[in-house]
Amino acid sequence: MHCNWLPGVSGGAEGSANLLIRGGTPDQTLILMDGVPIYNPTHLYGFFSAFNPDAVNNVELVKSGFPARYGGRLSGVTDITLREGNVNKFSGQATVGLLSSRLMLEGPIFKGKTSFLVSGRVSYLALMKGLLAEKVGNASLDGYKFHDINAKINHRINAADRIYASVYTGSDQMTSRYTSETIDSLGGGKLEHSTGTSRDKMGWSNLLASFRWNHELSSTGFFNVTAYMSSYSLLIENDDASHTVTEPDGASTDTFNQYKWQSKIRDFGVKVDFDYIPNPKHYIRYGLAGIRHDFTPGVAATRSSDSEVTPPAANSSSSTFEQIAYVEDDINVNSKVKANVGLHAVSYSATGKIYKGLQPRGSIRYSLPGNVALKASYSYMQQFLQTLTNAGLGFP
Repeated sequence: MHCNWLPGVSGGAEGSANLLIRGGTPDQTLILMDGVPIYNPTHLYGFFSAFNPDAVNNVELVKSGFPARYGGRLSGVTDITLREGNVNKFSGQATVGLLSSRLMLEGPIFKGKTSFLVSGRVSYLALMKGLLAEKVGNASLDGYKFHDINAKINHRINAADRIYASVYTGSDQMTSRYTSETIDSLGGGKLEHSTGTSRDKMGWSNLLASFRWNHELSSTGFFNVTAYMSSYSLLIENDDASHTVTEPDGASTDTFNQYKWQSKIRDFGVKVDFDYIPNPKHYIRYGLAGIRHDFTPGVAATRSSDSEVTPPAANSSSSTFEQIAYVEDDINVNSKVKANVGLHAVSYSATGKIYKGLQPRGSIRYSLPGNVALKASYSYMQQFLQTLTNAGLGFP
């Protein structure tokens, strides 16, 4: 699905998989994978999406008239649903590309009752570094690699109950190296010969896990209970080492400096969503959710041949709590007029303060002849999490 071809949606920088919706920034778009939020869902500096197309069943983009069940972002929502796996027969497919290849397998564990789906994608840029490496003087790009894996199991307990479990993991890693060599005269016929190496490493990763129980209450309603975890981590490392020899006496000195910087965000969430269809004119949804956000917004550790410094862990992390309640109704007024009305309520606890908000939502559509419709909507949105960015080259 080429979302950036739609009105009001752009793809950001050239070659980027980020979506900018109605002038918003990438962090103002909520990205959901099977109902679980994912942070920085890209590979190769945004060139590739983190979603393996072989595992995707459906993609829904909401860029205005937000239903009350969505919240936490200002610009838009990309809701991605993964395939559940074939319960009757085994199948698979493989795709080989210039930069990466992928494999998908699916089939029954217990025929007609339990199924699995596993998909994976891996790059082989590291194997092609002789062709792709960038060399400037004594600097070189040692390698770049990324991978992602989706796994999902669904099991039908009985006619009314079904459970789903899914896991996603993906990571990127880049390594570059710089070498140097100097010879200095110390006078008196002595020379100092120094060689040095510097290695830079940067990587980021996502890990998602979820468990969902679906229960059918009756022919007019059902509910889902979901527990999930979503984790994002960014790591930057630098290692410098030098070896110095004084000639002609042969005295040598070795020094090193190491730097490590890591930033993390981890969400733990539980939500209950009810769907109720009392009659053909109404489709009512309502639910509750609680989310704990754990932040490690940037912890640096340094180590050298002279000293070692590690910041106290007690000052490096914090947690916030978010509580959500919503109700909405899809209304079929008549054959030409359809409407959606709802209310999203949120409470966000951070640094000893509580921020509350009521977010009314409403939209209406009037169908005209010839596949034409008039639409109007009102949405009040609040966003508590913001991405801090770097004015130069860098990552959020």
